[in-house]
Amino acid sequence: YSPNAYRGYARAYIKEVEKIRPSAIIDIIHSGEQLNINDQAKSRMPTQGTCKECGYISSQDVCKACVMLAGLNKGLPQLGIGKSSKHKKPLQEILDSRAKEEAAGS
Repeated sequence: YSPNAYRGYARAYIKEVEKIRPSAIIDIIHSGEQLNINDQAKSRMPTQGTCKECGYISSQDVCKACVMLAGLNKGLPQLGIGKSSKHKKPLQEILDSRAKEEAAGS
């Protein structure tokens, strides 16, 4: 939670506008739906996939919740926090060991 985050100011402004014009939120939503995004911008956006572990929607191979849970289970609480590039190797080791355990149990 960030008390001075810009989204708070934007939310307060929209609520003030809504007092004057009740359809303001609907108008903003409609405007957003009408925006066109060019192909160059679309190519930089992440694609929607599913998490290999839990099957939930994720733009990564493994969702952040599963990364954090794996880190907590292995005693690496920083695994799901911060830059993921720092933790790719420990995460891959955890996932590989989990896959081996499941294969041995089957």
